[in-house]
Amino acid sequence: MLGPLAALSLLASPAEAHHTSGASRLGPSALNAGPLIGRAPTGPRWVLGLSHDFSRYDQTLKGSDPYPGAGGVGVDAHTLRLSAGADLPTGTRLTVGVPLAILQRTGEAPTTRWGLADLDLQVGQRLESLVPAVPDRLRIWCFVGAVLPTGAEEEAPVATATELGGDPTQIRLTTHEMRASLGAGAFWLQGGLTADLSLTANLGVQASARTRAPLDRAADGTLWGTEAEAELIARGGLFDQRLQLWAGAGLRHRGGDERRDSAAQPAEITSDVPEARGPDGGLDATRLLGGLAWRFGDSLVAMAAVDVPVWQTVAGVQLAEAFSTRLGIQVWLGGD
Repeated sequence: MLGPLAALSLLASPAEAHHTSGASRLGPSALNAGPLIGRAPTGPRWVLGLSHDFSRYDQTLKGSDPYPGAGGVGVDAHTLRLSAGADLPTGTRLTVGVPLAILQRTGEAPTTRWGLADLDLQVGQRLESLVPAVPDRLRIWCFVGAVLPTGAEEEAPVATATELGGDPTQIRLTTHEMRASLGAGAFWLQGGLTADLSLTANLGVQASARTRAPLDRAADGTLWGTEAEAELIARGGLFDQRLQLWAGAGLRHRGGDERRDSAAQPAEITSDVPEARGPDGGLDATRLLGGLAWRFGDSLVAMAAVDVPVWQTVAGVQLAEAFSTRLGIQVWLGGD
């Protein structure tokens, strides 16, 4: 999901952390970067953020096509995220994000699972604070960071086996004892870059790219695939820039996983938890993005955003995302 840096920096990093075994998506750099319009503070400034992400997973796909026999399984995933950071006069921001994830299985035999997801750490920098030659209309933000395996990892059956189309000769759609954990069980490195160009006093464009990759295998031997996203949006401001509106499109890629026990797994596996992946797991998607943010005074911003995949293709059989939303607020304390 994306919100223009000029409107809000919600500090909500890769924490849509409701992947079957960890954060399923990269966090929007537009909500991680500092406020790109205006100067850096002359003194330290604290930044507190609270956001709620909601994602609905109710499409079982094989490749890019609907997959029969899934039995109407779906999941509603919530992430409540508390973030705290410090803006420094150098244009640097230090951030820590603590997410609480809630997974609600819908349909038959509804269940709820919740717990702490993976902790996120970031260091970001406004490049124009270091390079005076950057034009005033251009704001550039980069960040690096790590994701720590603090999320709960637990083994539990999350669905029952189903014969596809009622034909016992077909491969069963089953989760066996697949982990329904809220954390990835591995350390990740992450980084990203965002550029925001003001075209007029009220209009601009923004491009961003970010990626993350695991440093090691999870406790069960899984090596998660590298993830990457790129987005391009147009933004506009009204009411003396207090209201920001944006719309655009994005690409998402998630590489396949390597599982030590993949030879013993069925050829096609899915689960009733978000974006569950089989031995050949992976995803490519095109998305439409939009949202708005309102600034209350000089120290409070509220925002709402939506992210809708318009095309997805997966490796194997996966429960894919239908849409996601975000609501958030951010408060600045101190500085000037």
